[in-house]
Amino acid sequence: MIDELNAYCDMEERKNGVIFRGNTQNAISRIEIYKMLAHMADMTGIARQKVHSHSFRHLFAITYMEHYSNLFELADILGHSSLEITRIYTTTTAEEKRKRMDRLGL
Repeated sequence: MIDELNAYCDMEERKNGVIFRGNTQNAISRIEIYKMLAHMADMTGIARQKVHSHSFRHLFAITYMEHYSNLFELADILGHSSLEITRIYTTTTAEEKRKRMDRLGL
C-alpha cells in the first residue's frame, strides 16, 4: 500500500502537505468523504450505515494490532491521548474472538 501511495504522490506531484484534494485543490472534507463512501455503498449494494470513515480507522487499528500488538504505538499513530479511546477502535466482535481462540489449538 505504501508503494501505491508513493506512486500516487509522484503522479500528483505531492511533495508535502495534503495528499488527497478535491476539485478546488483543498483537502477533502469529512462530508465529501462520507458522500463518496455512500455512493460506493450504493453501487455495491452495501448498507450505507456500514460504510463510514471510522470503519477504515477500525480496520487499520485491528490490522495494526494483529501485526504489531503495540497498543501504545497505535494510540500515538491514531493521535489518541487516552488508551481507552484506542481500545474502542481495536474492539473485536464475539465471533472474531471465538475464531482467534479456536486458532490457539488448546
